[in-house]
Amino acid sequence: MKSKITCLICIILCLLLSSCAKKLPPSNENGTTEAGTTAVETEKTTTEIPSAFLSTQPDQTQDASESHSEDASSSAGGTNEQVVTPASSSPVVPASSVASSTETPSSETGEADSIEITFSVRCDNAVKAGNETALAIAPDGAILPAQTLQVEPGMTVFDVTKNSDLVLGYHQSGYGVYVYSINSLAERAAGAMSGWIFLVNGKAVQKSCSACVLQNGDKVEWVYTLDGGRDVMS
Repeated sequence: MKSKITCLICIILCLLLSSCAKKLPPSNENGTTEAGTTAVETEKTTTEIPSAFLSTQPDQTQDASESHSEDASSSAGGTNEQVVTPASSSPVVPASSVASSTETPSSETGEADSIEITFSVRCDNAVKAGNETALAIAPDGAILPAQTLQVEPGMTVFDVTKNSDLVLGYHQSGYGVYVYSINSLAERAAGAMSGWIFLVNGKAVQKSCSACVLQNGDKVEWVYTLDGGRDVMS
């Protein structure tokens, strides 16, 4: 009787162990179940590549790249566009090539953009005296006939003279620039008291041509004198 009961208990235990074995998932070589591996992989995918990162990162990278490109382009452009303007390029142009109004205020400073002057260079007395240089460069006495010019406010007699087509001989003195030759006709070429002087509105100016600032409507004349100016100011 005990032997039969023992056999029955063994059979029941075998059935229970077999049933439990069927419910457990197979293990891999490392002893981890397939279900466990799947769970770990799923968790790693969710943690390492969140959907929010994937939706924003490409746009941020592109914006940063475009910004860097624009900065580099701007920097290169500024370098290439750099231009140095010579001081001697101040505009002195005939009035006919500029707008007729010379009193139009500038929108920034409230001052006129330009002023209008009359400018001429003559050596009539040297021609009358038979000076060979004067006869060669201006037989009629007019090295530069009177012409109306538009110039920048603040320019001096010397600025206008230097920016013309004249060939000048000049040097700095204690009073400013002294012009001793125009188009090869130099001082003392027609006597000890001969040389160049300039008149503004018919009067000699007691200052250097580089210190005489022009005003709108001024008449500037360079004249060659044979007698220290007395023969051209009558």
